[in-house]
Amino acid sequence: MRAPGALIVAVAFILLATPAHAGEEGRLQNAFRAADGPEERVKVVLEIAKLDSRRAASMLKKIASEDRSAFVRETAVDGLGTCGSDRALDHLLELLAEGGPEVLREAVARAVARKDGGPKRLLDGARDKDIESHRRCVAIAALGCLSDPATLHGLYTLSQSDDYVVRTEALRALGRRADAVEDLAAALASIYRSRLDAATRLLVLDLIEARPDPTLLTTLKAPPRPRHPLVKEALRHAIATLEREQFLIRQRAAAENGYGTPDPPNMPEPRPRFDLVFTFDATGSMSGMAGRVRRVIDSRVKELGAETADIRVGVVIFRQTQKGVSWKYPEVLPLTHDLDRVREFLDGFKQGFPADSQGAAIYHGLHLGLDRMVFRNGATREFLLFSDTGCHDFSLCRRVVIRHADEVRIRFAWCGRRSPPADIRNLASLAGEAIVR
Repeated sequence: MRAPGALIVAVAFILLATPAHAGEEGRLQNAFRAADGPEERVKVVLEIAKLDSRRAASMLKKIASEDRSAFVRETAVDGLGTCGSDRALDHLLELLAEGGPEVLREAVARAVARKDGGPKRLLDGARDKDIESHRRCVAIAALGCLSDPATLHGLYTLSQSDDYVVRTEALRALGRRADAVEDLAAALASIYRSRLDAATRLLVLDLIEARPDPTLLTTLKAPPRPRHPLVKEALRHAIATLEREQFLIRQRAAAENGYGTPDPPNMPEPRPRFDLVFTFDATGSMSGMAGRVRRVIDSRVKELGAETADIRVGVVIFRQTQKGVSWKYPEVLPLTHDLDRVREFLDGFKQGFPADSQGAAIYHGLHLGLDRMVFRNGATREFLLFSDTGCHDFSLCRRVVIRHADEVRIRFAWCGRRSPPADIRNLASLAGEAIVR
């Protein structure tokens, strides 16, 4: 039998080894669950962020991933940025990998920038050619929200990548960097002169309009002139923008010398931007769906006006994975200006699909089409999912729809013979849209 003195010493050792804030974490966790409304939950999150323990960091990460309120999620992300736990940076990078709304991704990027080694971890992920392109794009998009000079050269290098998806995302990231002013014009001129695909040149011209530098006029006016109709139109807008900027610079210089100047030349109105994502179930019962999706895309692009609007289209094809099946699903075509590329992508799925006893993995379609797609700032965002079955993981699907319903018009097209099941109706209701038949 242990002596009473030894027992007292053992109990004292356990109490001393237990962190002082362990009980505080449990109290705050219960307080968060009992909080009434977003404002009360935010107050609790701010208290959790003051703790520097691993458990507190895990609690903040869970809140940032799952809470319905965008305000609460962003507060949790900010809390991870200030939390002193050695796991906080890992949790922030996990949040980036999960995707989510663009506003939340920007908040995560800012929080990562506050961590020692955070920007370098992002740049390493963006450069890693062993991971999928869309995963690299998440890191690249985050780099576009930073102002760390050490990452700027890495973005210039990525903008010259042979990978179309990586190259275009790096260009968009450069366009968002306020510290990219000095070298951005040289990089854009170099890319434009390299005569890459039409979609990349459209993006370059779009960036030139957003960050006009008259020194690029010589590059844009040099032969040979582009043949693609959308590139020709974008080039005309970009040249007009640069000429107007050049005129305004001269006008300001003349005003400083006391000379009057005429009115500046007319500049074409900016084209409205649309990012459209089409997602469909490629299981056996949906054979031939690629043709229908193609017709819907052509109809929507025509309705918006391909010649007057700046339109990008992305496609996600999904099905449930099975052992022993060699079909590589899901397949993703990131958002692109090149509509011919979209048609070629869909043409590869006209032969029909193998049967699939497990049904469609709708969550993968939602996750890849909403969390993983990199939408542009200022673009009208639309998402349309085609399926003829319910979802087997409703809670995950619900979480994705809630995260994006405020920023993306999410619709569901029901292709089954019977009425849509309750889970599809509930998802459509969360998105605030009627089911398309």
